[in-house]
Amino acid sequence: MTLFPRALLLKVTAVFLALAGLVLGLQVAKAEGGVPALRQASILTRALAYDRNMKERAGDGVSVGVLYRAGNAASENCANEILQAFKGLEKFAVHGLPFKAMRVAYDTGGSMKDLIRNEGVDALYACNGLDNEVDGIAALAQERKIITMGAREDYVTKSLTIGVFVMEGKPSILINWGQSQKEGASFSSDLIRLAKVINDVGR
Repeated sequence: MTLFPRALLLKVTAVFLALAGLVLGLQVAKAEGGVPALRQASILTRALAYDRNMKERAGDGVSVGVLYRAGNAASENCANEILQAFKGLEKFAVHGLPFKAMRVAYDTGGSMKDLIRNEGVDALYACNGLDNEVDGIAALAQERKIITMGAREDYVTKSLTIGVFVMEGKPSILINWGQSQKEGASFSSDLIRLAKVINDVGR
């Protein structure tokens, strides 16, 4: 009988459990008839663990900035819900690093960029109300090598990297491959197999 090293067994088990969590998350979302904030946050946080370049970029921890438009009620409500969901996951680690989330009000000046730089933000979740800003968000993310997530399917289709949406009657992970490459992501094949991938010329 072939015996495997304990470290290898632990690694394989961890990968299996993470994949099972992703699949279960999609199944639960389907049962609920939508993709609630808590389920989105859970799936997206797990997805970050499948970016093989994240640990190298992240430094001392993995941080998600929730981008919203101040004064826009729908955008602020989206930010409150998804932030609370991400906050509930702060007890878990990503790539063995501490995980945290924060609100970031969108602006075209320097304060948003300063906050992202000073707080070491590694991923941005763009809430509703930023329809005209997704190209600018994508450009900033490409410059800073930050993974972008979208609250809306058209955000990911147009300019951002990843999101969780109901498509063709079922919840799915949507990955814009071309944008993910520009942002410095390297998602594993385990995640890619679970996702609908667009803009994948040259993959």
